Amino acid sequence: MAKAGPAPNGTTTVRMIQTEDKAVDCEAGIEGKGAAKIVAVAASDPPLAGAGNPRFYPPRDMAPMVRCGKLERVVGRNGAVTGYLHYDPC
Repeated sequence: MAKAGPAPNGTTTVRMIQTEDKAVDCEAGIEGKGAAKIVAVAASDPPLAGAGNPRFYPPRDMAPMVRCGKLERVVGRNGAVTGYLHYDPC
């Protein structure tokens, strides 16, 4: 994940960086109702201010190894690890 925040009309937008380094914006209703809308971001679009802090890493057997910054485990309602947030990456 690169950045998340509120959008117009009661929605929120999350910019995600896919494994191929292509960015997409996912827009969904704040209440979690309805289908999410996913739109590709043009390669020429500048990065969002503050993007990449924190970085989100999906769940894995071992926590990601980081050289600097703070790594925080994200735990879901069922107690399972849902991923990791890396604050102030190098």
